[in-house]
Amino acid sequence: MVDNVTTTTGERSEARKRKKNEIPIAPGRKKRQKSLSVLPAMSIDILFEIFSHLTPRDLLTLSRTTKAFRALLHDRGSTTVWKAARYGVPGTPVCPDDVSEPFWANLLFGEAKCEHCGSGVRRLAFELRRRLCMQCLNEACLTPAKVKKRFPGKLGTEVLDLVPYVTLPEFGRSKAKQYRWKSEVQTVATELQRLKGDLTKGAEGAADALHGFTQARKTHVKTVLEHAQECRETLANAANQRSNDTQTLKAQRLAQACTRFEQLGYDEADVRAVINVSEMSPSLLTERGWKIIKDTYEELVFEAREARLDQAQKEMREARRVRINQIYQDYLRGQRPLGRASMPPPQHVYAFPESRALVNRDPALQEPTEAEYDALKTALPLLIARYASHIDTQLLALRGNDPPHGGVYIIDMPPELGPNADAAALDLAIFVTLCCAYIPSPLGLGELSRCPAVVSFGRREALAHLMHAPLAAPGALATAVPDVSDLYFMRQGARAACALARLVGLDPGVARPGDMDRADARFVCETCRKEGYPGTDIGQWVMNWRQCVTHCLRKTRRVWEVQTHQKAEWRMLDEAERAAVQEAEEGQDDYQPGVAWCCNHCIDAPLDPKPRAEVVRHLEERCGIPHLCQWGAVC
Repeated sequence: MVDNVTTTTGERSEARKRKKNEIPIAPGRKKRQKSLSVLPAMSIDILFEIFSHLTPRDLLTLSRTTKAFRALLHDRGSTTVWKAARYGVPGTPVCPDDVSEPFWANLLFGEAKCEHCGSGVRRLAFELRRRLCMQCLNEACLTPAKVKKRFPGKLGTEVLDLVPYVTLPEFGRSKAKQYRWKSEVQTVATELQRLKGDLTKGAEGAADALHGFTQARKTHVKTVLEHAQECRETLANAANQRSNDTQTLKAQRLAQACTRFEQLGYDEADVRAVINVSEMSPSLLTERGWKIIKDTYEELVFEAREARLDQAQKEMREARRVRINQIYQDYLRGQRPLGRASMPPPQHVYAFPESRALVNRDPALQEPTEAEYDALKTALPLLIARYASHIDTQLLALRGNDPPHGGVYIIDMPPELGPNADAAALDLAIFVTLCCAYIPSPLGLGELSRCPAVVSFGRREALAHLMHAPLAAPGALATAVPDVSDLYFMRQGARAACALARLVGLDPGVARPGDMDRADARFVCETCRKEGYPGTDIGQWVMNWRQCVTHCLRKTRRVWEVQTHQKAEWRMLDEAERAAVQEAEEGQDDYQPGVAWCCNHCIDAPLDPKPRAEVVRHLEERCGIPHLCQWGAVC
């Protein structure tokens, strides 16, 4: 049963193949070849109508296809066809009278090759009506020197005026040379010699013939040179026009692309920030072209838009900061210079929560109004007081810091700055802090290092240093609260300041830095070795109270001298000794590390710290104050 089924299936398959093979195949239709064989058989009028729509390069190609076309197109009757083709190409120079239209078309639109050697040449010698490379030009032309050498005497000079020439720069030199076609020079020279010979023989009409020949040649030379200059100007203008047309098309294409991007939600400025007009094709935008541009530039345009919006927000925030800074500067003008020195810098004011809320307000919301700025101006004293209170808390917390030289404190805390001391203790002269930031050391250590750089006495000097000293990291003052991590409270300095205050008869729990400055006492360190001081016979270094504290801190940093200056002993000079020291100090530099001086009487004066001597002169001359009633140190 299975065999029968198999046989039946096989027979059907064979029958299907035979049936397929028996189907007759229709003869295929041959593809008709396009041919121009009937073109020569057309009427000349029809051919000329067709040829008038071709370019000169097309006519040149057509004239080289068959002898019939060559004969037809090189016939004098075909001049109108060549002219029509030349007029169809804007910026084509006019054909001169001494050459034919086909010759001129071949010169302008033919292959850019030397007509002698076939090497590539783009430069045209319009004066010679040829396209030649420099080597062939040297071989086929004569320079003025060669002409005079070949035709010595007056003849060579006369021939130069009767033959057109092309002026080209000599290779490797700035000086240009004139080149005249050799065969034309020979022809003119021969004719000129013949006419002069006739004149010498006394032939009738020889003088008129010679004069007519020379005038005709000079006119020809002038016409050729002027026509060559016109040709160059025409080609240059045409090149400029093509360049302008190309730029116009590119600009139109870019404008169309901008319109398409604007329909997608972008701004024209974003598109032009990414796409340069030079990247555009010199044609109008098509759907295919738009797809290519969109796929290529959309991501970049998106990034440009985001960058523009971010920049706009930065400028808007900066404008708001400027407005807040104006309010803050108006507030500072009402403060005395020493008060201004401890005020926060503008960067800190911008970071106040109330200021930050105005600066960082969403651009989509309403712009801050003058009423809101006025409210900030009214609240500014309270905001600065809150800010100062927070700083006081941090400064009081410095009392528990370890010393910057390592180890632990082995010196007792002065009782005036004990645990029960309040914020008023920060204004005392015994509140001595030391900054250990990375800044150039004014203590003479010579390089950028983490070292005791500035010693401050009291809250005002510490704040002035924090707010206005140039820190190492740019933007380090851009927080709401200054960074006090580089400040250390120095117990050794506080102990020394206490001892010095008692020597001048002041209570350490009351004395402020200004009180100590006004005392203007001088001291010597009894624990140091004898080192003579210039101008005195005391035999020890003499210091003011600030220098004494700094001297003590420098000595304490050295491990081998810690024991000697834990309890430094000081001696205050008497009046006679102090007068001798002050006399020796006159004319010397009064520079003190981290200290500058300013007048505290001129409220409207800018905060401009100056040397102490200059401030003293200012107080006496401008403010009429004979003694230093109010002065202060500003970091």
